Amino acid sequence: MTIRVEAIFEDGVLRPVGDVPLYNAERVRLTIEPPHEDIDHEYLAQCQAEVAKSTKPALTAEELQELLKDDKSSWADLIIQERGEY
Repeated sequence: MTIRVEAIFEDGVLRPVGDVPLYNAERVRLTIEPPHEDIDHEYLAQCQAEVAKSTKPALTAEELQELLKDDKSSWADLIIQERGEY
């Protein structure tokens, strides 16, 4: 039986994105096929390094709440309008 499963590789471990019909500790053979063969990983790493150097730290929940406390607009309406679904 062959099963095709998407997985995420993080911290040295492949983690399936969804449920996998296997028994616990069942041994399998993997063939790894990156989803995007045309990605330039070296360039991507450079871009990520640049972003990491240039971005400000994320706002805390309290800071974000303070910034938005006077915002009375409907975010749902803005999203619908942006998508042109009116």
